[in-house]
Formats: sequence, C-alpha cells, structure tokens
Amino acid sequence: MIDEKIADNAEKIAELLDQEGILPFDELLYYTNLEETDLLLALGWLNREKRVQLFPIKERHFNVMLVY
Repeated sequence: MIDEKIADNAEKIAELLDQEGILPFDELLYYTNLEETDLLLALGWLNREKRVQLFPIKERHFNVMLVY
C-alpha cells in the first residue's frame, strides 16, 4: 500500500515535470500539494528508476529535471 502511494506520487511529479521542465524543489512541493516527506520519497523512487536528475543549488535546495 505504501509502495502504491509512493508510485502514484512519483507519476504525479513526472507528469508535472514533463509539462514544466526543470523545477526547484520548493515549487514541486507547492504544485503537487504533497507533504515534504512524500515528495522526497517519490523523488527517491524516480531517482532509483533513473527518471529524474537532481541539481544542487545550495544547501537543502535543488532543481529537479525529468530524464527521457
């Protein structure tokens, strides 16, 4: 059940990034209306599948891009 939730959230993020391109973590948090923990879990899921790339900006801030 938890895996399904993480996978659903990951797809929500992937769809948003497909439409918007690169987004900062804070904007992903805002646009998806996910809790920070849920967003981080979903990004981890996408990163494990090599579907996103993370670009550090400064401490605790990064941009996220969908990989095709």
